[in-house]
Amino acid sequence: MAGVVVVFVHGLFSSPAVWTPLASLIALDPDLDDIDVKYFQYDSPVIRRWPTRRIPSIDTLGLRLRTWLSNNVSEGSQVVLISHSMGGLVVQNYLASEVAEGRAKDLQRISSVAMISCPNEGSEFLSLLRKMIPLWRQPQERSLRPLEKEIDKTRRIVLQYVAYTHKLTDNSCPIPIWVYTAESDGIVTRKSALSMFDSGYYGALPGDHSSVIQVTDQTHETYRAIKSRLVEALAFATAADLGMYARMTPEQILNALRGLRERWQIAPEIKLFLGCEYTDLRHAVDQLNLRPQLSKEDYEWLLLGALHDGYLPQSLVPEPNNAATLTAAEFWLRRTSPRFPRYRAALLLERSSLIERSSVARSAILESHALNGEALLGAIETRTVIGLINNAIRQPELMPDLNLKAERDDRERRRLNDFWHALNGQ
Repeated sequence: MAGVVVVFVHGLFSSPAVWTPLASLIALDPDLDDIDVKYFQYDSPVIRRWPTRRIPSIDTLGLRLRTWLSNNVSEGSQVVLISHSMGGLVVQNYLASEVAEGRAKDLQRISSVAMISCPNEGSEFLSLLRKMIPLWRQPQERSLRPLEKEIDKTRRIVLQYVAYTHKLTDNSCPIPIWVYTAESDGIVTRKSALSMFDSGYYGALPGDHSSVIQVTDQTHETYRAIKSRLVEALAFATAADLGMYARMTPEQILNALRGLRERWQIAPEIKLFLGCEYTDLRHAVDQLNLRPQLSKEDYEWLLLGALHDGYLPQSLVPEPNNAATLTAAEFWLRRTSPRFPRYRAALLLERSSLIERSSVARSAILESHALNGEALLGAIETRTVIGLINNAIRQPELMPDLNLKAERDDRERRRLNDFWHALNGQ
C-alpha cells in the first residue's frame, strides 16, 4: 500500500511540540499503524531577535511548505495536512500558490486538509493593542488582522479551485478541507474559523484556542476528528493501490482472478504475469485479506506468478506443509528459461516440510536438463539454496548459468535474497 503521511503545521509563536500529545496517541493506535507522522516547523518569534534575521511572511512559509513536502515526503505517499491557528493560513497559501502557478495536479497527493481554529477572517483579539505596540509589528501577526486583503484573496482561490471544485486541471484540484472551531475560543471566533468553508466539512471541538489540540486520550473529540481524516486517507491509499479493482467487491475480485487463471490455462503465456491485470489482482487479494477465500487452484496460480516476478506479499507466503508449494515450484523447475523463477522455486521448495519435495525437485530438474541441475537439487535437499546462489561468484563451476560478475545477474541475486527473507518472515 502507498504510504500515508500526516503533516502537522503549528501556529503563531508556537512549535511542533504542541502536537506531541496527539502524535503520541496516533503511535499507540493499532488502527493507524500505517501512518507516518511528520512536523513542518518554521520560525515564528514574537520579535525579530537579530537585525540581520527577518521573520518569514506567510507567502514565504507557503513556499517553504512546498519545498519541505518535496524534500521530506516520498512522491507516492498520500498526505494529510493538519494545522492549528495560523498554520492553516500557511497551508492555504501553499495550496493557492500551486493553483495560481499551474501546478494544481501536483496537489493530488494531498488526501485531505484539516484546519483547527484557523483565523480565516483574522483575529480581533487585542487588535488595537497589537496595532499600537511596535512589538507586534511582525509580518505573520499582520496576516491575522481582520480584512487582510492578501489573506482574503488566498482564501477565495482555495475555496473556488480546491474546496469547491470537482475538476482536476492545471489550475484546480478537488481536496476535502475540514475546518473546526474551538467551542471556547476567545482568540479566533467561530465565524472566522469556519468562514465560507460550508461544504459540509466543518465542526466544533471542545476547548479554547490552545487546549483544543491538547488531547488526553483516544476518546477526545479532537483525536477522533483527526483519526477520521487519517482512516479516510488509509482507505484512499488502499483503493489507489488496488488499481482497476478499487471499486469491485471482494466477490467480484475473486471472480476476476478465476477468469484470468482460466484464461491462462487455455493459453499459458508467461507474459500474462507481467500485466497490470495480474499484479493488481494479486495486490487486491493481499490488501483485502482475501486469501482465506481463494480456491486451491487460484492460490497456486497466484504463487506461480509470484515466483515469476519475485514479489510475494506476507499474506500470500505458503505454510511449509502447503501442497501449492510443490505445484508452483515444479512448474518453474522444469524450465531453464527464464532463469530466476527457477531459483525462487528452489528457495520455495527447500522450505517445504512435505516429504514429496525431494522427489518433485529431482523429477522436474532432470526433465529440465539444466546445467546446474545437480548442484541445485543438492542445495534443495540440504536447504542451502541461498548459500549456493551467493557463493556462485567464488565457485562459478557450480552455477554455470549464473554470472555474478554481470550487473544484471548480481542485481537479480540481491532480489533472490529479498525473496528468501520474505519467505522466512525477515
